[in-house]
Amino acid sequence: MSTDLARWEAAGDGVLRLVVRGDLDLSVLDRLAETMWTRAPGSVPQVEIDLGGVGYFDTSVARTLERYRVEASAHDADVRVVVASPVPLLVLRLAGLRELLGVG
Repeated sequence: MSTDLARWEAAGDGVLRLVVRGDLDLSVLDRLAETMWTRAPGSVPQVEIDLGGVGYFDTSVARTLERYRVEASAHDADVRVVVASPVPLLVLRLAGLRELLGVG
């Protein structure tokens, strides 16, 4: 599944990348989660999340990303943010998820 908000793409070597764009808040959370869960957590060994095109980003989205990461890690899979604009980085850091999601 792909929407104007998020899409999955192959990143090579069995890695999937979720590319997310736009403003992310509670009003788009269901659409984002629906797209994310079209790839079951742990169905591939590694998922990269690209938040480079994200403007606004709230904690409801951070919690959803973390929930996906926790489910994936239960299947020995890795989920991490590989690209992020300043706002998601700040929110993830303030929420205590910066290291957890691999943002560095």
